Amino acid sequence: MAIHAVLKGLFAGTGLTMLVLILTVSAGAEAACSSPAAPKVDWSGCDLAGADLAGADLSYADLSNAKMPNAVLTEVNLTGATLTGTNLYRAFLRGAVMNGVDLSDANLTGANLIGTVLARATLVGANLASANLDGANLYQADLEGVNLSNASLRGADVTFSNLTAANLGGANLTKADLTNSDIVGANLYKASMSEAVLSGSDLSESNLIEANLRMAVLEEVDLIGSNLSEINLTEAVLNGSDLSGSNLYRARLSNTVWIDGKTCAENSRGRCN
Repeated sequence: MAIHAVLKGLFAGTGLTMLVLILTVSAGAEAACSSPAAPKVDWSGCDLAGADLAGADLSYADLSNAKMPNAVLTEVNLTGATLTGTNLYRAFLRGAVMNGVDLSDANLTGANLIGTVLARATLVGANLASANLDGANLYQADLEGVNLSNASLRGADVTFSNLTAANLGGANLTKADLTNSDIVGANLYKASMSEAVLSGSDLSESNLIEANLRMAVLEEVDLIGSNLSEINLTEAVLNGSDLSGSNLYRARLSNTVWIDGKTCAENSRGRCN
C-alpha cells in the first residue's frame, strides 16, 4: 500500500495509473504466496517446489497452476481444493484426503498417491503417467482422457468412475475394482488386470490388445467393438457380457467362463471351444 501511495503522488495525471495498479496486484500476489498453510488459502500460481506440507489442512484451498514438483503432501487434507493445471510432478501425496478435488489438466507424473482418497475427484485431462495409486480410492472419479500409462493402481477402488478415452497402456490394475465404470474407447494395451473386477462396466470400442485379465471378473460387461486380440482371459468370467463385433484374434480363453455360462476348454485360443 505504501508503494501505491508514493507512485500515485509522483505520477498523478501522467497516464501511469495502470502501472501503479499492476505493482499493487503483484505485491498482493507475493503476500498471498507467503500465507501460512490453512483451509481456503489462495496459493494459485505460487512456486512451492519441494515444499514440506505434510499433514497440513488445505481443504478448499486454491492451488490452481501452482508449481509443486517434489512437494511433500503426505496425509494432507485437500478436500474440495482446486488444483487445475497444477504441477505435482513426483509429488508425495501418500494417504492424502482429496475428496472432490479438481485436478483437471494437472501434472502428476510419477507422483506417489498410495492410499490417497480421491472419491468424486475431477481429473479430466490430467497426466498421471507412471504414478503410483496402489490402494487409492477413486470412487465416482471423473478420469476422462486422463493419462495413466504405466501407472500402478493395484487394489484401487475405481468403481462407478468415468475413464472414457483414458490411456491405461501398460498400467497395473491387478485386483483393482472397476465395477460399473465407463471405460469406453480407453487404451488398455498390455495393461495388467489379473483378478480385477469389471462387472457392469462399459468397455466398448476399447483397446485391450495383449492385456492380461487372467482370473478377472467381467460379468455383464459391454465389450462391443473392442479389440481383444492376444488378450489373456484365462480362467476369467465373462458370463452375460456382450462381445458383438469384438476382435478375439488369438485370445487366450483357457478355462474361461464364457458369455453363455459354459467353461471354455483348456488351451482355447481365439474362440471358446
